[in-house]
Amino acid sequence: ALERKIRRYRPRTVAFLGVTIYRILFPHENGERFFAVGPTEARLAGVPVFVLPNPSGRNAHYSYEEMLRIFILLRKHAYASARRRIRPHYFLLP
Repeated sequence: ALERKIRRYRPRTVAFLGVTIYRILFPHENGERFFAVGPTEARLAGVPVFVLPNPSGRNAHYSYEEMLRIFILLRKHAYASARRRIRPHYFLLP
């Protein structure tokens, strides 16, 4: 269902909020215990995958400054993708 939605809306980047869902969907991509958030080599339905830290108050692994830096990196990544391909759709998954 997720891949079908991605093919339908064709976003420039698929961003996952939190490392846990990325590890579930791409177990072969994350053999190391420590995982750096940000752009990945993974693709979902042909679209680049970006992993963001979970901003939940229960997640004390990242400081505000680190999270801000990574969210800004996502914006830059999406804009760089936009220059290669014009399709400004965004959608949120429940």
